[in-house]
Amino acid sequence: MKLNAWAFVAVLVSIVARSLVQQHPDWGTPLQSVVALTPLLPSLLYLRSIARWIGGMDELQRRIQLEACLFATTAMVFTTTAIDLLEGIGILQSTRLRHGLGLEGTFAAIIVFYILGNIIFKARDNARNNHEPVPYTTILLIVCCAVFYYRLGEFDYGSGGLLALASVALWVIGNLALRFGVLANLLLQVGLFFALTVWNMTRRQRK
Repeated sequence: MKLNAWAFVAVLVSIVARSLVQQHPDWGTPLQSVVALTPLLPSLLYLRSIARWIGGMDELQRRIQLEACLFATTAMVFTTTAIDLLEGIGILQSTRLRHGLGLEGTFAAIIVFYILGNIIFKARDNARNNHEPVPYTTILLIVCCAVFYYRLGEFDYGSGGLLALASVALWVIGNLALRFGVLANLLLQVGLFFALTVWNMTRRQRK
């Protein structure tokens, strides 16, 4: 939690900065630019925290984390490029992605890719040490659930990054902390969907 503190600060500052810029259109361009770029400062501090955290690991863990970071960075570059190309031909004009992921969506996507990278490379190393096959089925299910909840979040709440992150977090907790099998982890995903359904029904009744 302490490691990701600056990430939460960056997202919070981004929301506040966007709100201020929208509420004060009379501000000059230089001031609006400074306010809009303010989230970059806690983002840089977050990168520094990650570098220090990785630097304190042993050689094996450092290699896994660096591979996961490279995986997340590469996946994010491909995702951003794909969104930009699709936006260029007008496919995304009717979606929230027509302006890109935004800072919050970018952070959420990077964290999801980073967690996936950790799962993939740790599973690969465990498979090598124990002479077991890499659990590609589990990895594929994690990706499918993350995509499903991302689309669900876009449809119901206007943003799917946090739901995708919650889905991946449940897989991580189920796999690493609780040692659940595939079926039990899928039941956790169904439980998340049920909880969202109950929340939506309650919200509509209040309206």
